[in-house]
Amino acid sequence: MKETLADSSPLIVAHNLGFRFDDGTELFSHLEFSVRQGCHVLLGPKGQGKATLSRILCGELSPSEGAVSRSFPVGSCLHFSFANSGIDGSMVVDEVGFGSEWRARRAIEAGSTEVDYYEVLERDWSWEERVQAALHDDPCLRGFRMEDLAESLSAISRMRLRFMRAKLHDVRFVVFESPELELKETEFEVLVSWIKAFDGSVLLITQAPQLLALADSVWELSPIGLRIFEGSFQSYLQEKESERNEVQQAIETAQAELEKRREEADQARARQERRIERGRKFADTGLPKKHRGNLKRKSQETLGKLAGQQNKTLKEAEMKVNEAIDRASRLEDGLLPLPQFDEFKTSGEETLRPI
Repeated sequence: MKETLADSSPLIVAHNLGFRFDDGTELFSHLEFSVRQGCHVLLGPKGQGKATLSRILCGELSPSEGAVSRSFPVGSCLHFSFANSGIDGSMVVDEVGFGSEWRARRAIEAGSTEVDYYEVLERDWSWEERVQAALHDDPCLRGFRMEDLAESLSAISRMRLRFMRAKLHDVRFVVFESPELELKETEFEVLVSWIKAFDGSVLLITQAPQLLALADSVWELSPIGLRIFEGSFQSYLQEKESERNEVQQAIETAQAELEKRREEADQARARQERRIERGRKFADTGLPKKHRGNLKRKSQETLGKLAGQQNKTLKEAEMKVNEAIDRASRLEDGLLPLPQFDEFKTSGEETLRPI
């Protein structure tokens, strides 16, 4: 992946983006963000809408609200889902994105005069020659025929066909969803190398350490919305840890303040009760009944005012504790446990490895 400039023009801009199902269930709403050149990792709990958001960005799905603008044609977006590869019955020519052209040409060669077939081919008459040349130029794909079934190929061969598709269609934005479900650990190197060389934007929905290490930014999609952390995955982990420590410190500080206020309230109440008891004993020594009643009433009023002030102070302290706990809850709301990494350096580059 070429170096990403923070001030580079966005490739995709999402404005007030939201999505809900027909039954009214909402996945997300009011998302505002832009996608720039680089490699981005999308994290979030299962069912929160990561795949849905990526499909909206690729133009495969319409949002329930808001809009997506792109600096390139929607045809220059690709979404590859390894969770549902959908290769059953598909051919090599489908994997490189020219299945409709292949079928149109074969139909015409078989004698069809359907106008629709000719309209499909009018978009690009040279597609077959370019696909054949691309297959021949790749040593791993040389010898494959366009009508070969994709399901008969290895995972790495299908991956290389996807790379070919991106090149043939001048793709600018690519989504890879859950590649760890299909690729073996030793096969990630091919995908990593391609992502590093790709001059566009890549969105990864993954938990694979080899891919997380490529991140130029990390996106968190959760019930509270979308947060974007600029920088590497390692810096993201550090920022999350710093946030957790800050929130935990706020909780401990608020709890200590609450405990302090409770002790002060108990001490003040005990002092007032001792004063009342001394006043009662003094009144019993011979103070007129009328004055004893006034003294008792004033003592009770004082005790009531003190209790009211103490209750107010305690409620304020309890609110601070609840606010700190609520912030911690919102910070971690719904997010999956993240893989933990050790940091080490190899060939001058920062890399991650599982602990």
